[in-house]
Amino acid sequence: MRGSWARILRVAMTSLGALVLVACGMLSHSPRAAQQTKHTPTPISIGSVLRFTTVPPNLVIDHNSPRVLAVNTSLNQLILYRRIAKRWHAQVLLKASLSTLFGADTLACQSIGCLAAAELGGTGSSHQIIVFWQGAGSKKWRTVWKTTVQRIAEGETLQLAADGHDVWLLSTGSPGAGLMPKLLWMSQNNGQTWRLVASGDLPTIKAPFTIPHGYPTGVVALSSGQLILSLSPRGNNPTVAIKYTAAPLTQNPVTFSVPSTFQPIVESLPAITGSSASLPLIDQKGYLALATSSSDSLPWSIRLTHFLTDGSPLAASGLGTATIINTTTIQLLSSEGRVLTLPIRREFINPLVTAVIGPQSVVVLGKNGTLWVNTRTGSWRRFNE
Repeated sequence: MRGSWARILRVAMTSLGALVLVACGMLSHSPRAAQQTKHTPTPISIGSVLRFTTVPPNLVIDHNSPRVLAVNTSLNQLILYRRIAKRWHAQVLLKASLSTLFGADTLACQSIGCLAAAELGGTGSSHQIIVFWQGAGSKKWRTVWKTTVQRIAEGETLQLAADGHDVWLLSTGSPGAGLMPKLLWMSQNNGQTWRLVASGDLPTIKAPFTIPHGYPTGVVALSSGQLILSLSPRGNNPTVAIKYTAAPLTQNPVTFSVPSTFQPIVESLPAITGSSASLPLIDQKGYLALATSSSDSLPWSIRLTHFLTDGSPLAASGLGTATIINTTTIQLLSSEGRVLTLPIRREFINPLVTAVIGPQSVVVLGKNGTLWVNTRTGSWRRFNE
């Protein structure tokens, strides 16, 4: 009898231990546990990612549908969030091992589809840039191009500019001793194949053109096959903007007819697109000018000045408007020269993430995935609510 109770007790203890192991997910032969091991972790909410990511996210408003490209640093995933009916839906574009960390990323959308690019780097001397494509109406993203770059030429910014089937990709490294390594590629088939167009401060890289010394402030596709690269020059380089043409492939510095009342130009901001291109410029005393050109063969003429709050602000541009981000305000500069000043709300994430959606109209990404759009009177309201 005593032996029977001992056997019953052993069976009971064994069964209890098995239940505990199953509850903790420790039985590797359990079918359910095996499924959990193989299953890709579910992306966490956009609010959590925005709070803890070390990579600035990208915001695009595509056919009135907001999209955010962000890096989930805890799971090391590149995620595309799309907001549908006031809810964010996550799609993992790429998951990397923890030893291969994401660097800068970028996103661009057009009527024909969206392109995304991201940098992956570890501890070696070279890093990888990966480009993804999603056609219009498709739910799937696919990898269309990969390239390896020197470690010093990545990490600071990665920017896409597209118009039609022509796409441009700029990668820059961290500045050092007044220099910033730069690489510019071009694709004429929606990012399927690429060619290196220009490089700067990278003597070992051979490219058709050389980007002069300076810090790029933005790349903007003016029209199909045309791009303007804006610069904050360094050293003896006076070039503040370069125009590229895809066919035939050319590189030409942008020249200006500077009035005597305007100080020497020291920086340019991303170009404003629209019926005609406009280029915001900053002079030596911190005044903002707007330059336009009526012909490719004529110098750009300066026709407006406006004092800036900060000497070297961050900026982004879009259709008819440049968004100039200062310390406490956002200034919207129209292609006609109008300026609308907006306060920066504490609900916005820092650094600010914006998307121009029309003339003097900008959407700003807020904490926990909220979106804000400005009014014509200089205040803010929730976007699409």
